[in-house]
Amino acid sequence: MKRVLYVFGGEEASGAEFVIQRLFKYNTAVVEPHLFVSPGKFADEVVNNKICPVTQLNALKKLNRARIKGFGFIIKALKNYFVVSGKVLDYVRKNNIDIVHANTIVPASYLIPAIVWSKITFKKTKWFWSDHDLQYFSQIDHIVSKLCLKLFDATLVVSDAVKKKFGSASEKLMILYNGLDLNDFIENDTLRRNFREKYNIADNQLLFCIAGVVSPRKGQIMLIKVFSQLAAKYDHIKLVFAGRLSEDTPEYYQTFLGEVEKNKESILYIGKVNDMVSLYNGIDVLYNNSSNEGSEPLGTTILEAMAMHKIVIASKVGGSPEIVTDKKDGFLFNADNESALMDITAQVIDNWYNLTAMRAQASIAIKERFDIEIMASNYNGIIMANTN
Repeated sequence: MKRVLYVFGGEEASGAEFVIQRLFKYNTAVVEPHLFVSPGKFADEVVNNKICPVTQLNALKKLNRARIKGFGFIIKALKNYFVVSGKVLDYVRKNNIDIVHANTIVPASYLIPAIVWSKITFKKTKWFWSDHDLQYFSQIDHIVSKLCLKLFDATLVVSDAVKKKFGSASEKLMILYNGLDLNDFIENDTLRRNFREKYNIADNQLLFCIAGVVSPRKGQIMLIKVFSQLAAKYDHIKLVFAGRLSEDTPEYYQTFLGEVEKNKESILYIGKVNDMVSLYNGIDVLYNNSSNEGSEPLGTTILEAMAMHKIVIASKVGGSPEIVTDKKDGFLFNADNESALMDITAQVIDNWYNLTAMRAQASIAIKERFDIEIMASNYNGIIMANTN
């Protein structure tokens, strides 16, 4: 049994936090998890569910670069570096921690002073960090990520696309694909019926969906342009958008809402969805229309939809080609290409009743490569290789 201290940043969990939380909840036979996290909803959930010992630390709260200007931001960040590192080193010493595992670039950077000091004082402690990002907020983060690659004992990336970001190869750089608990993604006729009744979608309508924050990098407006043309030809199709509006791009989402209103007979916006399993049950086809500039490291919605036997149509960027095998378990198209997206969507509509085998293969692909059991096994192999 290895004692692992996980270090999370931010008050609210995103996909990155949920992935690692799923890992340490599932992997208790090998890992005894401990958690450092900032106060917030995610911390409250972990505490209430008694998942593991939790230490809440204000210094792990997300720094808002827009609100903290210039020198003030630097001072605040430096303070966090030493507060987090000091607290972690003290916890490592008192609790005989074998591995410290930071999740994402900011918590990893806060641990740099601790790693330097540990090389002298806690030589047996190993240091991991997970990188879930293809791009960072600033160039400074890119520089820090290269430093983390050198200092940490293991850098775990979620896809080959993220690995390539680092350029030169390193034996400390390893791919650890995200894993799903497939018991959470089960087809349910009642959930499907309830979802469709809630949004007035007929049983015989072929329902397409794109789920994610409404922003230029997700390609919602381009998708409306394509789908509205198809809806003029096919009267049994409908498109639903799920996801919050990005406050960073108000002009984009205002245009988006206007286009939805103009095409309200065939297109619907339902906002942020908390129950994604009901959404997946209700739909038939999932889009991922990320642009070349906004490509994803490994699309969570793609994984989840395929696990539930849904047809996926995804742009060929980021980690998506590592999930989808084109024309075998889903469809890929060149990003930002309207005609390619339209052609594939029309193919799906015209051949819908011939896609049963593809839907089954989609679920098999996820089970074979992205099951939480596989992720845990690979993670444990990395642990043993670094601690024995």
